[in-house]
Amino acid sequence: MSDNLTLEEIKKTPIKILGISGSPRKGTTDYLTEIALQEAAKIQGVEVEFLPLHKYRDNLRQCIQCEACLRLESGHPLDHLCAAYQDAMEELIPKFINADGYIIASPVYEMTYTPLLGSFMGRLRPLFRCYNGIHKNKVGGSISVGGTRHGGEENTCQGINNFFLLNGMYCVSGDNGGYTGACVWSKDKLPKDFDDELGLAKVKDLGRRVGELTKIVKYGRLLAGDPIINTDNLEQFKGGKYDPTKVN
Repeated sequence: MSDNLTLEEIKKTPIKILGISGSPRKGTTDYLTEIALQEAAKIQGVEVEFLPLHKYRDNLRQCIQCEACLRLESGHPLDHLCAAYQDAMEELIPKFINADGYIIASPVYEMTYTPLLGSFMGRLRPLFRCYNGIHKNKVGGSISVGGTRHGGEENTCQGINNFFLLNGMYCVSGDNGGYTGACVWSKDKLPKDFDDELGLAKVKDLGRRVGELTKIVKYGRLLAGDPIINTDNLEQFKGGKYDPTKVN
């Protein structure tokens, strides 16, 4: 067992799930992300945090692929991971590291996730360089919110799922036909008028599934002695330095 923890001690270990809304404004995507988190929190031991990216939209720049992070050593301190900018990501990266599971939601923009969410995910790139594998064996679930019935909801979920996969995470599906995630037809309505009951059921199922699987995976990792890395023990991370010569 990790750190000689007993099974009873492991059962007392909190499970942390971060819900991220990728909408550039407060609305239905925020509303549904919080509902999914409420369902996840019904699983014993699960703690949730809601992160609406629109609160940071004026201070969150997109990655310009300057490649400065390629020159960082493995284990570089979290502050100033990005040479180009010191912005909201200084606050957001630790939040992301400390979570065990994720619910990421986005409204559908041009049949995919929003540029704001894309900027956030892209700016996590230095972690791949300096802490390669730090998110391995975590859990993620996706929610998409589209104004039209077949306007790119599944494609948006798949884009978010690809982010989970490239970080070595497990992707969660839901019940009620939510194979890639929770696809919601909002008809561009605000929460007070929201009426997609099937979509709402998918969101609740996804939140519950993320809570369940994150708990199972974290407890299993602790039993197996797999280290759980967070900002309190980053110095123990054993990731190797990224070698750009091995990339096509």
